[in-house]
Amino acid sequence: MHSGGAALSPVGCLALLWPGCDPALVDPAARQRIEQVVAGFSSVPRIALELRLADGDRRIDLHQRITRAHGEPALLAAHLADAPNDPIRTFLIDWADDTDGLAGDIEQIFLEWDVTDAPGAVATPAVFLPVDLRRDPATARRSRRALAVDLIDRLQPGGAGRRAVEALCNALPLDFSISHVGAMSGRAAGVRINLRAVQRGTLGAVLQAIGWPGEIAPAVTWFDRLAAASDRVTVALDLDRAVLPRIGFEVFLDAPPQQEPRWEQLLDMLVGAGLCAPDKRAALLTVSRTLLPEAPGQAWPAQWLLAAAASEPTLLPWFEVQLSHVKLTLGLQGAAEAKAYVSAQHHWSRKSTPLAPAEPPRSRGEAIEAAVGFLLAARRQDDLWDDFRLVNGSSDEWVSAFVGLALARLERPALAEFLDQTRRAIEARWRPGSGWGYNAVSPADADSTAWALKFLNAVAPRSGCIDGARAFLACHRLADGGIATYAPSTPIRIGAMAVAAPGWRGSHDCVAANAAPLLDGALDGYLRERQQPEGGWHAMWWKTDAFATALALDSVGADAAVTQRAIGWARAQKLSTASPFDRAWLASILMRGDKDDRARAAAMLDLLAAEQCDDGSWVAGAPMLFPAPDSAGRDPGGAVLLDIRRSFTTAAVLMVMDQAARRDRGGA
Repeated sequence: MHSGGAALSPVGCLALLWPGCDPALVDPAARQRIEQVVAGFSSVPRIALELRLADGDRRIDLHQRITRAHGEPALLAAHLADAPNDPIRTFLIDWADDTDGLAGDIEQIFLEWDVTDAPGAVATPAVFLPVDLRRDPATARRSRRALAVDLIDRLQPGGAGRRAVEALCNALPLDFSISHVGAMSGRAAGVRINLRAVQRGTLGAVLQAIGWPGEIAPAVTWFDRLAAASDRVTVALDLDRAVLPRIGFEVFLDAPPQQEPRWEQLLDMLVGAGLCAPDKRAALLTVSRTLLPEAPGQAWPAQWLLAAAASEPTLLPWFEVQLSHVKLTLGLQGAAEAKAYVSAQHHWSRKSTPLAPAEPPRSRGEAIEAAVGFLLAARRQDDLWDDFRLVNGSSDEWVSAFVGLALARLERPALAEFLDQTRRAIEARWRPGSGWGYNAVSPADADSTAWALKFLNAVAPRSGCIDGARAFLACHRLADGGIATYAPSTPIRIGAMAVAAPGWRGSHDCVAANAAPLLDGALDGYLRERQQPEGGWHAMWWKTDAFATALALDSVGADAAVTQRAIGWARAQKLSTASPFDRAWLASILMRGDKDDRARAAAMLDLLAAEQCDDGSWVAGAPMLFPAPDSAGRDPGGAVLLDIRRSFTTAAVLMVMDQAARRDRGGA
C-alpha cells in the first residue's frame, strides 16, 4: 500500500487538528512547541495528544503508533538511522528490520514522549509493546509473557525491570489479560503494565494477589464507577523494583461524543470530582470529527494531496480526529489526576477488500462452542453486552437480556457464574415500578422489558424485579388488543429534544410476538388476527419479518393452521440475499414443518456453521430500523442499523442452533 513516504509528515496531522481544537485544550504557545517536537518524528501521519484536564494544567505529552503496515517500519528505521545509539533505538531498528523475527509477535508499537517547554532535543520515548492478544489460549499467553520479560530486559538492561515484570506475570492468573507492557524511559517508574478485561468486583482480589501497596478500597470504588460508565477500562500498574502504589484507569467508549451520550456523563463525573475543568470538558465533546480532502472549509496539506494523487486508484485518503479515551490516575494519599487522549491520524482505505481464503467448515457443535466463546469475550467489564448505535448511544439493557437469554438456554453449569453476574447487572438497571430500556439513558419500553423478563425467568425466576416488570409490561396493552413499545405516559427524548412519538406508542406486532408468552395468552388472539395472508407477521422495528414471525410462533404455534401458513411463508423467502440473522429465524420456522422442511432447516444451519467467522461470530445481519417517531408503520426503505459488534446476530444464530440440537435430541 502506498504510504506517501515523507510527504505524509505527522506535522500535517496538526494542521488539520488545530482548527477544531479549542484553545482550552491546547493554547497557541503550546501548539508552537508541539509542532517543533512533531517535526522530529518519523514520517508516519499518526499522533496523539495526552492532555491534563485539571484547571490551569497545560502539560501535554505526545504519542505515535507505528504499525507493520503501509511501509511504516522502513520509515521508522530511516528516521532512527542517525539517532544516538541506545537500547531503545537498537530495539526499534531491529523490530523495523525484523532482525530478530519479532514481526509476527509485535504488530505495532506505541511511542510516548514527555514534552517540556525547554528548547532542544526531546527525551528518549517510552515504548509500549503488546503482550496478550485477545482470546489467546493459556499456552499462548504463557509464551507471550515470557517474550515480554525478555524484551523489557533488552529495553532496560540491568535486570530490575525484568525481575519486576517477571514477578507480576507470575502472580497474575493466566485468565487475566496483560494488554501492554511499557519501558518508561526517564520516569520514576521503570515499567508500566496494562491489564485488560478486569471484571467489576474482581479488582480488589487482583491487587491483593500481586501485593499492590496502595489503598485498595478507593481504587476499587473508582474502577467500579468507571467500568459502569464505559465500554471498557484498562488498569495501568507502575513497577520499579516492585509494584508501586500508583494505579491508572484508562476509560474507553467506542463511539465519538456525537453518537455516545455517556461521554458527557463520564466527563461530568470528572468535573464533579474536581479533576476536569468545565471548559476542557466542553472542548473534548466537540473535538472528534472526520475530514475528506475534497471537503470545503479545511486546508488539506498540499503534500498530502500530492501523495493522494500519486496513490493507487483503489486507495481513498481521509483524516480522523478522535477523543480516544480518558485516564484517571490515583497516587499516594488518594491524590487523583485526569487526562484525555486525542488522536489525529491519516487513513488510507480501499474501495474494496479482497476475500479471505476459505477455512474448513465447522460442524454445528463446533459452531456453538465458538459462538459461546465469542459472546463471553465480547461481554463488557460491567457484565453487560452492547450493540447497535443510535443517537442515544448503543443498547446494553435490551441487547444484554437477549444475549444472556441465548446463553441461559444452553443450560450449562459452566456458564452459571457468568450469567449470575449479568443477572445482577440487569437487576441493577431495573427502574422500580417500571422496566428496562434500550440503555440507561433511554426510557423503559415493552420490548426491552420482555427480553429482560425472559432472561430473569431463565436464570432467577424468583428475582424481585419480575412482578413489578410484568405489571409494567401489561400496562402497554392497547384497546385494539395489541401492545405498544412505549406507553402513552412514557417521556421520550431523541438527543436533547422531547418528542411525542405517536408512532412508537401504537400496536407493534413484533413487540406483541415477543411479549405474548409473558402475558398468559392475552395477546394470542391479536397475533392470530395480525398474521398476514401469506403467513408472516410484520415487524415495526425490523426491516425483515423472519424474527417477528418466529417469535409469534412461539406463542401461537399450537394452532396448526397458523403454523402451516407461517411455514409456507418461510419456504417462499429468498435465501440468497438473506443475512445469517434472518436465515437462522427462517430455519427456526421450518423446523416445525414436515420432513422436507426439517431437512431444509438442517441444511441452512449447516451452511451457517460453515460461514461462521474465525472468532466465533457471524457477520452483522440484524437489520434494525429506526422509524420516524410519528410513523404508524415501518418504512421498508428506511436506514438499517446493524449490530456492528455482531453480538445480536451471533446470539440469534446460537439460540436457533441450540433449539435445533434440542429437537434432534427429542427435547422441546
